[in-house]
Amino acid sequence: PDILLLDFQMPVMNGLEVLKSIRGDPALQKLPVIMLSANRDTEKYVTAAGLSADRYIIKPFEMCEITEAIQSLVTVHVRD
Repeated sequence: PDILLLDFQMPVMNGLEVLKSIRGDPALQKLPVIMLSANRDTEKYVTAAGLSADRYIIKPFEMCEITEAIQSLVTVHVRD
């Protein structure tokens, strides 16, 4: 994949667990990740940033926020 959108609240595993697993896989370490959440809890933001989430977007959001984040992250990722 070129990019991954993850919500904090998901069935089975939460977004942080998925992010941790992705960052532990050498083949996926540089995969751009955008975390989505309705929760404004800054601790979760800090945790996500510590696990190298590339962006954190709070719901509800405008579609242009997602579009801009995807475009900028995929462009940077392609250059690497």
